[in-house]
Amino acid sequence: MTRYRTIEDFPKPAVLKWAMLVVMHEFGEPMLAREIDKGVARLLDISDELFQSRLENGKKFIPYRLGWERTAAKKSGYVEKSPSSQRYWQLTEKGHLAASRNSKKVSSLI
Repeated sequence: MTRYRTIEDFPKPAVLKWAMLVVMHEFGEPMLAREIDKGVARLLDISDELFQSRLENGKKFIPYRLGWERTAAKKSGYVEKSPSSQRYWQLTEKGHLAASRNSKKVSSLI
């Protein structure tokens, strides 16, 4: 059974951030935003309907929310754009450390 089916029961920002860090840590190399989004959706068991849902402005809900989480994580020093290609995101050393320490914490939050 899918855990998150509607916008109303969507996970809190802290859950999204830690799930994003864990997905990036487990992947182990720079990722496109859409790859991160799909990985977080799988980890958090987000329904396909919710993943495809759109906001009133036409933007997809999940990528929009995760985009803000990536921005916050970048400002906090957890992620950065890849030096080889600005299309890719990668964890910083701080991000890898946080993800490895907190992967169990993510499981307890979801």
